[in-house]
This record gives sequence, C-alpha cells and structure tokens, in this order.
Amino acid sequence: SKLHQLLYRLEAFKYQRLCASISSARKLLILCIIHHLPLRVGCHANKLLVSPLKGLGRRRAAPHSMALYFKGEYVQNFKIAVAQVPSKDGEIDKNIEMHMRAISLAHKNAVSIIIFPELSLTGYDLEIASKQALTIDDKRLSTFHKAAIENDIFVVVGAPLIKIKEPEIGSIIFAPNGEISSYSKIHLHSGECKYFKPGKNYKIIEVQNQKVALAICADTNNPDHASACANAGATVYAAGVLFTENGYIPDTDMLASYAKKHEMLVTIANHNQNTGSWEPTGKSASWSSKGLLSKSSEQANSLVISQQINSEWVSEVFEI
Repeated sequence: SKLHQLLYRLEAFKYQRLCASISSARKLLILCIIHHLPLRVGCHANKLLVSPLKGLGRRRAAPHSMALYFKGEYVQNFKIAVAQVPSKDGEIDKNIEMHMRAISLAHKNAVSIIIFPELSLTGYDLEIASKQALTIDDKRLSTFHKAAIENDIFVVVGAPLIKIKEPEIGSIIFAPNGEISSYSKIHLHSGECKYFKPGKNYKIIEVQNQKVALAICADTNNPDHASACANAGATVYAAGVLFTENGYIPDTDMLASYAKKHEMLVTIANHNQNTGSWEPTGKSASWSSKGLLSKSSEQANSLVISQQINSEWVSEVFEI
C-alpha cells in the first residue's frame, strides 16, 4: 500500500541514522493519507523532514500550522522565495511565462510566498512601463490569481500600477484566498519622478506565523522604511529590486544592517539581465541577524528560498 511504501522509505532513513525516531512521522503520514493531503519526505542537514505540502491542484490544502519535531528541532512550514528572473522590456506576456516557471518551482518546494523583482512584468524601461500601467484586476493577471489559489501560495509581482493621476511603481499581491491587493513604492529615485508618483502606505502581509513587509528598491535605501515596518511587527522584510554592480555592496550592507538591528529576515529579488538602460547584477540574497544566509549567482535564473528551523533562518538557492 501507499502507506507501507512511505513507511518503508522512512525506515530506510532511520537505518541511515538520519533520525532517532519516526513515531511522529508515522502519525503525520497516516493523517495525510486519511485526509488526502500531499506531503514531502526529505532531509536537511542530515535530519529527516516530513511535512505536508500546501496544496496540489484542486486538492484540499494541508493546514499551515502543521509542523514536526525531529531530534529536538522544530521545523516550521513558512517558506519565502525571492525569484531572480529576466524581464523583457514591454513584453508582458513573455514575462508572465517566466514568472510562471518560477512559481512552479516554488510550489514544488512548498513555498508560502514568492517575491519578484521591481517592475518584473514590464521591465525597467520607465517610459515603456509608465505607458503599460495595469489595474490589479487586469485580465492578463488572471494567471497569477489562479496560480495563487491552486498552489496555495502568495504571489507578489512587480508592475506599474494605474492610479487616479500618475502611475505608481508597485507590487501586486495575489493571495491563496483569491484576494488581490497592492503596494506602491514610497521612495522614488530622481529619474522615476518623471513618470511615477510615490506611494504613501506601508504593506505587511500575514503569512502563516510570519509578518512579511514589502519594499521596492529605493525603499530599502531609507532606514526609516525598514524601521517603520519593524515597529509594525514585521518579521520578514522582502524587496523586489534593481541593483547594479556599482551599488550592490553599499545597498546590501544596508540590508544586512536592517536584519541585524531589527532581528528579522531580509531578502531581495533582483533582475539578472539588462532592462531599460540598466545592467543588473543578480545576486539575489537573504540575511538574518547573524549575516548573509545565501546568495544566487549573477546570471542564473533562480530562487533563494528561506525558512526557519528551530527558530533559526536558513536559505538555499534553486536554479529555475
């Protein structure tokens, strides 16, 4: 039976000394099978991990709060991914295809929320982007709306947003419950002011046991932005950015300082190919209060996925 096959795999892990006991794992396997819940069996740092996936197609999703103890370690389900992907200037449909590849990989890794770079849907040609500004209910975005629901994942894409007067540089948030909301960049570069107006309100998303604050590029250059988010209870500070080689070190030094000062995870999704007149440097990354956790290469299409194990943040890079 399916149950026996899975238990056999767990016994094999046990004999390889990856864990001392599988009694909790047995209970979880039985629970998942009874309730038709998909699950993942694997290991991390030589320790056995068994966790329910957060949905598969239209199947019933596993409860977000489920987690297991193994050898004294508490493995929480929350995972955040930042996507390092290229954006073709003005080619929204092609960019959506690239986004969906990243979302598919995120789903396979049981990610709870995925963040894309600044203006990821249109590219960072400001004139083109301003003319392609979207409403959050644009029909072209229905793909993300459906993916968020079916994969039980928050999807945060970078896009120019249509407002009453000038457009804004924004993030559109697709929630697993079908809700759609947005965040608009508060701190603009001088060149952006010609085409866009600044936003006014901060945005924090509650995802399982974490509060994820959103930022967009130049927001991260303003310490008051990170402080305001931390004071509002944020445990994660996630930004879609466009960082070049010249600015990467000072920009990321500042991000690392936020992680240390506010004791929160800080993570960025950067572009990895030319867009507009800019040459992004990739190297999307995550930091905890203890320093850099993981960093992607300059050019690879990839996800940096972070999660907490035993209250400590860990990160890993996955190529798309």
